[in-house]
Formats: sequence, C-alpha cells, structure tokens
Amino acid sequence: MKHKYCVETVERALRDVHNDSRPFGRISVVLGGDYRQILPVAPKGGREQIVSAFLRRSLLWGHVQALTLADKMRLDYATPENKLFAEFLMKAGSNPKQIVQLPLAIQNLETVRDLILLIYPRLNESIKRQDGFLTKRTILSARNDDVSSINDEALHMFPGESITYLAADKIQENEISLTPSTTKMPFQMTQRQFPIRLSYAMIINKSQGQSVKYVRLDLRTLVFSHGQLYVALSRCTSASRISVLPRSSLILFTPKFSYIVSHHTTNIVYPEVLL
Repeated sequence: MKHKYCVETVERALRDVHNDSRPFGRISVVLGGDYRQILPVAPKGGREQIVSAFLRRSLLWGHVQALTLADKMRLDYATPENKLFAEFLMKAGSNPKQIVQLPLAIQNLETVRDLILLIYPRLNESIKRQDGFLTKRTILSARNDDVSSINDEALHMFPGESITYLAADKIQENEISLTPSTTKMPFQMTQRQFPIRLSYAMIINKSQGQSVKYVRLDLRTLVFSHGQLYVALSRCTSASRISVLPRSSLILFTPKFSYIVSHHTTNIVYPEVLL
C-alpha cells in the first residue's frame, strides 16, 4: 500500500495541470485498496508512524467517499472447505486477536527441506520442468534473512558440482543505482545492481498483489506487522494448497497458567486503519 505522500503528490500535480485549486483539480479519481493488507513502510518507525503514513491520516481523506465491495466473489464457486477458509481470511484481516488457530486444511511441515521439496518436488533431480512450473508456486517468509537461507538451501539441492565462472563483461542496460534516502551516516553510499534475485522464496511484503496456485509459508519467525498473515495466506484461494512450517513451540499465556499450542500462530491487526 502506498504512502499517503504519494497520493498527495499526485493530487498537487493534478491541481497544477488543471489550474484548479480544488482537490485533485476537480476531476474524479478512483483509488482502490484493501485495508487488511500491509501498510506503507515507515523506516525505523513504530506503530504510530506506520498508521500516520496511511491515507486515512491525510488531509485529503475528508474529500474521499469510501465505498465497500460487499460481494465475496471468491466464494461464488468455492467448495465448503474454501468458504470456511475465505471466512477465516476475513477474520484474520480484521480481528485484533493476537493468537489465531490456522485452518485444519493447512498442512504442518517439520523441516526447511520438507518446505522446499513439497512445493518444488524433485528439485534435487535433473528433470525437465513444465513451462510455468516456478511461477505457480512460492515460499513466503517474514524476514529477508530467512528468505536468503531458504533460497541458498534450495540452490544447494541442485544435482552436480557447482562451478564459478568469472567474467568482466559490463551490463549496459537495466542497471539500477540505489542510494538510501534515510541514513544517519555523514555521506551517501550508492550501490549499482542488476535487478535479478533468486526467488524460490520471497518476503511476505514482496508477494502482496500476486496470486499463485501453491504457497508454503515459513512461520518460524512470527509476523511482526499489520496484515502480513492476511497477505501471506490470501495469495492462494485454497487452504488445501497451503502448507506451513511453524515455530517449534508457541507458548500461550493466560492469567492463571501457560501452555504450548500447535497449529497456531500470531496475527497483528491495527483496528484504527480499518473502515
């Protein structure tokens, strides 16, 4: 979801182009979004800063007419099991309950190797893959370091010896120079990169907006921001095509006692951003 500053910048540009001081230059603008999804990034910010970056905290919100889509299109042709899953997703996106039980149709896994080979079967064998094999599936995790670890392990499963080729060719097109905009250092660092990254696994935030047939979810590191669990589980429309590698133990505390729960995970929802 975009930072409110992006919409405000477009709004100012429209006023300039149309030479009209009224909001958005007096033209109709349609904005779409799901408030259950991940909110704008506020570098080094906490909950207050993240919520403040949301469009509803913009002065423009007073000029917005909010319309809600009421029909659940994904339920029209769904099986009873998937209807329950869709209802679970709606609750996961709006209920601030911090510990949730995952649907029973979602399979629990035990190791990272199981996580990889279940979604990329026979990855460790030299076989010909069908077109679109990789684009129909993905592994999601909350943190970049876990994603890198999973990608490395998947790469090491390939059969044969690894060979390193050294080259001095220069890539002329599609280079990207990255200069961090927020840093406490007294100087600027620029990194030039070619935009390709191994992606057997990706972070949950990166998957927002995508739809895949098969999802494997690494929840060893618990979600830490609004909408992450909702986004991760809603990339796939069927609970039977989702599997989870859970944290080894999740301890639930109550005023009188504590106990270990299975097939549960944490969920974070900021009620103040929901309509």
